[in-house]
Amino acid sequence: MSGDQQVYQNAINQGHSAAWDLEWEKAASYYHIAVDEFPENTTALSSLALALYETQKYPEALDYYLRVTKLSPTDPVPMLKVAEIYERMGNLDGATKANMDVADLFARNREIEKAIQSWKRVVALNPEHMIAHTRLALVYERLGRTSEAMVEYLSIASLLQSIGDIPKAVQTMKHALQVVPNSKEAEQGLSLLLNGKPLPKPERIGGVTAPLIMSQVRQAEISKTVEENHPRLDPIQDAKQIALTMLAEMLFEQEEVYGQQSRRGLSTIIKGSDAESQNQFDQPKIIAHLSQAIDYQSHGDEAHAINELERAIVAGLENSAAYFDLGFMQSKTDQFEKAVQNIKKSIQHEVFSFGSHLLLALTLYKMDSIKEASIEYLEALRIADSQCVAPDQAEELIQLYEPLLESFNQQEDQKLQKRICENISKMLIRPDWKEQTQLARRQLPAQPFGSAPIPLAEMLTEATSSQLVESLAKVNQLARANKLLSAMEEAYYALKFAPSYLPLHVCIGDLLVQENHVPEAVLKYTIVAKSYNLRGETNRAISLLKRVSELTPMDLDARNNLIELLSARGKIPETIQEYFKLAETYYSLADLQSARKSYAQAFRFTQQFNVDRETKIKLMHRMADIDMQSLDLRNAIRVLEQIRTLDPEDVKARDMLFDLNLRLGQTTQAMTELDNYLNHLISLNRSTEALEYINGKIRENQKQPELYQHLAELYRLMGRKEDAINQLEHAKEIYVQAGNNASAISTIMVILTLNPANPTTYQRMLVELQAGK
Repeated sequence: MSGDQQVYQNAINQGHSAAWDLEWEKAASYYHIAVDEFPENTTALSSLALALYETQKYPEALDYYLRVTKLSPTDPVPMLKVAEIYERMGNLDGATKANMDVADLFARNREIEKAIQSWKRVVALNPEHMIAHTRLALVYERLGRTSEAMVEYLSIASLLQSIGDIPKAVQTMKHALQVVPNSKEAEQGLSLLLNGKPLPKPERIGGVTAPLIMSQVRQAEISKTVEENHPRLDPIQDAKQIALTMLAEMLFEQEEVYGQQSRRGLSTIIKGSDAESQNQFDQPKIIAHLSQAIDYQSHGDEAHAINELERAIVAGLENSAAYFDLGFMQSKTDQFEKAVQNIKKSIQHEVFSFGSHLLLALTLYKMDSIKEASIEYLEALRIADSQCVAPDQAEELIQLYEPLLESFNQQEDQKLQKRICENISKMLIRPDWKEQTQLARRQLPAQPFGSAPIPLAEMLTEATSSQLVESLAKVNQLARANKLLSAMEEAYYALKFAPSYLPLHVCIGDLLVQENHVPEAVLKYTIVAKSYNLRGETNRAISLLKRVSELTPMDLDARNNLIELLSARGKIPETIQEYFKLAETYYSLADLQSARKSYAQAFRFTQQFNVDRETKIKLMHRMADIDMQSLDLRNAIRVLEQIRTLDPEDVKARDMLFDLNLRLGQTTQAMTELDNYLNHLISLNRSTEALEYINGKIRENQKQPELYQHLAELYRLMGRKEDAINQLEHAKEIYVQAGNNASAISTIMVILTLNPANPTTYQRMLVELQAGK
């Protein structure tokens, strides 16, 4: 029986209010009321479990969290709490198993770092847990974290040796040597094995609690697994390591998605994009080549790694991490021109901007393009410098680099250019670059309190920008006084001695907006945005294009350019949001084809990044809606089938699949969809919902006899025999009226198997129908 929604909501609200005030006993009492109303509501169960946990009622909290894990088997959070409670209760076997389950869930959700932490927790609790050590070794190897993989392989070999499986232990150490050639640890381990000497046993990681009843000590939190101390890297190496990690995580993402959806399923979802772009996105090839590239690179085979990564990009992999990693390897192997092309594609991404500028400068310097290299070094210095001042000064400092870069762009003194390259390279391409930058800043003249910071580049270039700064200050002063004409005149005067100083052009655009000359302002912003983008200052280009989109929402070119830049910068949520706005604009123009294409492009974008399932489903629903409006019902069905696969609880998709199959005369498929959903609900002990659902379908399709048969089967499973017989009689009557005697006969035979109270009546009906009366 359904609970009272109002009682439930009041209890939840009061419980949340008490929890906010840390009155956990009171919160638990309200949550109990909510659970009594809806025993299978995961929000109520999770809230009650948390309240019980906070009041140290661990066995009860455990019981409710376990109920949540059964209702939400793909959510790692409740299982994580289960693991924690087991450990607090001293049940290390339970904690170990729960942490393994959590790790598997995180891995399936492509949250690899979280999965690693859970596997590390397992080996912390049980240092001899072979499976956890194996998973860690494989993941570390795939991520290119070879030193950590080596530790795990040594542990695996030690455990194999302890159970007498020497051949496998030797094989493990040989594989470790393939992963890290000439590794002293692996060579020593292999030598010990071959000489019959014991390898050191895996040790419990420091900080892990002994198996005691931790609930007795309220304030004693579970010690976290100690993080390994990774050696510091210079910005280029650091960016390379980040790129490898992102690519490996993407590989997990791609494999998971491809495992859930067939090749046909993916291609039909993105139907609506142009044929060329579809051919460029071949997910199986991306997975295969990316996997090979990471494997080759982790083994030091950069020639083959470059080849495989190039193939992944040709197959449709558009990702800044891939471009940076490819450029890094090409620069290292003297493929300078190709390296420059790929590094420039990664420079827009926020994560890689600093490392990309430095790598690009280094590569250009090797190519003897000294002037271009010096400018890239100054761009890198601007980023480094802005990270070494107070946050409220960073943006101002970035602005102050503009006239310096503009002035240096006109500089033809090659000796100065070379000196700048060498000085910045020595300062920044090192692990302690931040300390070196801060040290250099301390050598600058002291500034009065509240003054603008001095760019560090002024120590390296002797460009002066005082005239421009004074002119800009005057422009701003006149604009604030609403003397817009005078401000504009001053701005144009400043252009005479700084014609390519972009902030000045932005200032002119702002003045045009204030004067209500919107088209002219939009043109100015668009040109400046392109210039910023060409210089690798993507954030500023994005900011201007956002302003253009706000001023002219129907400017589709600006929106498309904005999407391209946001994507390149790695701003995933913002990119998807702009895709939605673009599609909605097309939709408002009644251009359904372009709207669907935009949604399909957004969906394809989500396939290359760790985007939440809800966003993917929302995009697919939009595509399905447009397919239906375009009367492309079969493609709508294919998209809805993918939604149903991703989220079995999506009732809208279930409804539409049933209705569309019926509209297309595919009654068997429609009933299969219905049957699958009913079985899903029954498996979760939600029979009441199943009854409500099928009754709703009968109200919409009263002449569909199969629906009455499904309802009868549901009643039979619930032990309601008379109700089942009544529904079968409805089905029989519809068959008879339609002249379908064969189905009517089959229905009566099913009734007879239920032992009705008046079997002779049904037997007589059966005889009459068989006789063709």
